[in-house]
Amino acid sequence: MLALWRGSAFADVDGYEAWEERVNERLAEAIQSGELAPDAATEREVGYTVVTSEPYLLVADGSAIVLSGIEAVGSAQSSPVTLSLAQGRYAVRASIVAWDEEPGGLVLTVYRHRTHCQTSSCSSR
Repeated sequence: MLALWRGSAFADVDGYEAWEERVNERLAEAIQSGELAPDAATEREVGYTVVTSEPYLLVADGSAIVLSGIEAVGSAQSSPVTLSLAQGRYAVRASIVAWDEEPGGLVLTVYRHRTHCQTSSCSSR
């Protein structure tokens, strides 16, 4: 599973035991509080999207927002993608994309899409 996560929320993850405690054992809480959100799709991928999740809350505090596999949460240096978002509440949707339906495509993947929450209707899921 890929995830977008707030760097400051997982700054103290410095090894497997810390990852187990701060990420794995409290994954539902991290998603609920907006520290981490499963990832979603780009405009190009929308045409090949099989299913899209309901929005997940992602709370940005000005620190880096990182895209990585769930096993790398807390290790920003192991991610090739780091985003800068203004402080605020964002809705993140996860999508499964059927690349095998695109000419030349070979894989099924999960990718990203970000939408800014303007109202209290952005729920955490």
